[in-house]
Amino acid sequence: MSFLPGGMGHTTGAFVPGVADSQAFPFHIWKRLIARHLSKGNLALSGYANHGGLSQLREAIAGYLKISRSVNCEPAQIIITSGTHQSVDLCARLLADVGDTAIVENPCHWAFPTVFAASGLEVAGGNVNDYGLDLENSYVPPRTKIVVVTPSHHYPTGVVMPLSRRLELLQSARAHNLWVIEDDYDSEFRYDGAPLPSLQGLDNDGRVIYIGTFSKAMFAGVRMGFLVVPSHLSKAFSRASTKLFRPGALHLQAALADFIYEGHFSQHIRKMRGEYSSRQDLLRFSLEKSLGDIVRLSSARAGLHVFAQFSADVNYQSVINESKREGIFLGTPCFVKNIPALENRCFVLGFGEYRLRKLRPVCNL
Repeated sequence: MSFLPGGMGHTTGAFVPGVADSQAFPFHIWKRLIARHLSKGNLALSGYANHGGLSQLREAIAGYLKISRSVNCEPAQIIITSGTHQSVDLCARLLADVGDTAIVENPCHWAFPTVFAASGLEVAGGNVNDYGLDLENSYVPPRTKIVVVTPSHHYPTGVVMPLSRRLELLQSARAHNLWVIEDDYDSEFRYDGAPLPSLQGLDNDGRVIYIGTFSKAMFAGVRMGFLVVPSHLSKAFSRASTKLFRPGALHLQAALADFIYEGHFSQHIRKMRGEYSSRQDLLRFSLEKSLGDIVRLSSARAGLHVFAQFSADVNYQSVINESKREGIFLGTPCFVKNIPALENRCFVLGFGEYRLRKLRPVCNL
């Protein structure tokens, strides 16, 4: 097994992917909510978290997901984690054994093969086309237990999986008896209509584990994520989380529950949805104007990045090195194995961190 990492080694400069605009976050509200719960009057919040996390936050997340993502769940099915990495690690530990295989999209987000490999799992790549992961026509090794999919906005190609492919994927997972990890990546930020219902909301077999994070909607360092597990797995996941990780930070969980209940979370998403939409429009316009047919851009009007595929071979490393000297970071996709049609031709261009006034100059490539 081999995969080409595309992680966060360089985290500054224009176009860093997967980073939200922390300057736009209402820290004055967040500070007030944290202060509300961080005091001697709330010593119960100074200990460890049990039962999958603070009950108020689990209830707030369940209510939000039912409305915004058509996720069918009760608070008991929600496990609070420190983000996507811990969520995936927990799934790997509970749903597979060392030597089993996890299928990831190819290309994929670098976190998945990294965490699975660290857990002793083999990693295989599933075929991705214009409709997302094509599990039906991908090779499924004999000891495969898990498949990971990002149907809302595939990272990095930006493909949004249509309803027909979602139903097909669930049917194929049933045929192979696989657990499905749905990473609802960038689901909050869709700019041309309402998002499709979650894969979890379509699941009638109790095999989909839904994972989410607040890093994109709030700010990267918040380090708060969650799992929505089938009801028959909730006790096992809750016990494992408590025994393996001894989670705490209950005052932060309480503040986040208030942030959601009081409407600040939804208000911030609405505000940033309009802002990010304008940034993506500017980036697309500038790239098309400057490069024309030389580059093909992902079509999805969603998320915090644009996937750029060059139509002709370029000196990949030379472009990356020159861009760094100009303060521009070009993200590279993570492949489970080299794909000749794509290697040395693709970049991931994030626009979440750069405001319009800063984005305009660096868009003149």
